[in-house]
Amino acid sequence: MRSCTCGKPIKSESATNVRFWDEEYCSRYCREYDERGLEMVNRADMLKEKGSKHYKNFSGMWDYPSIKAKCICCGEETVTLTKTNDQDKPYCSRTCHSRIHRMPKARKNQIVFTMLRVMKHRYLNYEGSEQWLSGSAMYNIMQKMGGHPFKNGYPMIMKIWAGRGLLLKKDNNYRNEEGNSRKEVIYCFNPAHLDKPLGKAFYECAGAKWE
Repeated sequence: MRSCTCGKPIKSESATNVRFWDEEYCSRYCREYDERGLEMVNRADMLKEKGSKHYKNFSGMWDYPSIKAKCICCGEETVTLTKTNDQDKPYCSRTCHSRIHRMPKARKNQIVFTMLRVMKHRYLNYEGSEQWLSGSAMYNIMQKMGGHPFKNGYPMIMKIWAGRGLLLKKDNNYRNEEGNSRKEVIYCFNPAHLDKPLGKAFYECAGAKWE
């Protein structure tokens, strides 16, 4: 089992892992911490800045800093991540949470939006052919969610979102285990939408009103 930069094991196969698609870090916090090149901070220094009279008692203690991150829905840098709590907090507010879970032009919003998070993650963190996924490959990844429906509906879901412009698609020729030639449709996140928050791209491509 691989270990995260913090030393914890990365349980990518666990149904309790809310970031089951990330095979390099145990949490959103650790990815942000490592990619930004942050360092642990002296607890005494933090307490001194806050005006504590007893800061000297903590001079030998080191803590992970709080991190300001962007909401994956609206893009505002108002999400506070900490190592002990809210390691994977995606939304800045109940409003943004509700925007995703109640978006009017998508069925099973949470599953669809999670699928799009997986696709964007792969585009940003993988290269070449690994950025592309078939409906069957996506189904195998999404099964890690736990309590996921048995029937594979991802080929149709991905086709819909390719039609809406949030994904790209192309035909792919491959050979199966028996060595026979086969053709499948594979999909990739559309980089034209990388400059906007995923939640806003979700609404825009569906033709739904943001407000």
